[in-house]
Amino acid sequence: MAIPDKRRTFDRARPLTSAKHLIEVFKRGYDEDLWEHYEECARLIEELPEDQIVIRVDEWVRVEELSIHVHTFRKENFVNAVNYMKGKGFPLEILMIRDTPPTGGEFIVILRKIGRFRPFINRVIWIFKKIKEKIP
Repeated sequence: MAIPDKRRTFDRARPLTSAKHLIEVFKRGYDEDLWEHYEECARLIEELPEDQIVIRVDEWVRVEELSIHVHTFRKENFVNAVNYMKGKGFPLEILMIRDTPPTGGEFIVILRKIGRFRPFINRVIWIFKKIKEKIP
């Protein structure tokens, strides 16, 4: 997987995503905070005044195909998140993690499933379908 590194992307000003948030998203089956993530991008990346944020997010959702990094990571907090999730029963193991060259905005991760993994993959696919359904 190529994970955007917030230190080297437009996400610099955004807070890191916690493992707890990822688990909540997994349990719900979708990210009910998606609109809030969009507002966060308008506020912290585009630096719009508060009275223009909802207008901008509505425009993104209606007119454009909004492409944001919904969740933000640094390599260290990604590793911590995976380890936390593993401790909560998620069948994950990091085999390799490497930075890309300084001009790249990501780090590369190879994860391995541990034990029975198919239900987990089905759940992830279901989550992405639910997110896609929420966007008009």
